[in-house]
Amino acid sequence: METKDEKSRDERGKEKEKDRRGDDKVRQFVRKLSKEEKDLVRLRDAVYRCSWEEMRQDLNDRLAKKPYIFKISSNIERDLPLIDRLESWEKKNGVNLTDYLAVEEPAS
Repeated sequence: METKDEKSRDERGKEKEKDRRGDDKVRQFVRKLSKEEKDLVRLRDAVYRCSWEEMRQDLNDRLAKKPYIFKISSNIERDLPLIDRLESWEKKNGVNLTDYLAVEEPAS
């Protein structure tokens, strides 16, 4: 018969394995990001207080010739779908991609 401590250890081991698999999935996704996507993730955190919505609104304002926060790129039409993709992936997987960018990139 298993003791309570043995059961807890087994459950903690299963949780750690689940977390490791999740981290592997995120790292694999981050390795496949284009330079533009990585730049958008960094810019979102640095300029838009980690908010995809603020970033998207700023780019849409720029397209509509409204006042905007920051000159991000001359390719807004390219960036908006990338933002949607990255935000969706973060929400689905419950992560902030910025946490993984530095881990996956070699030191300069």
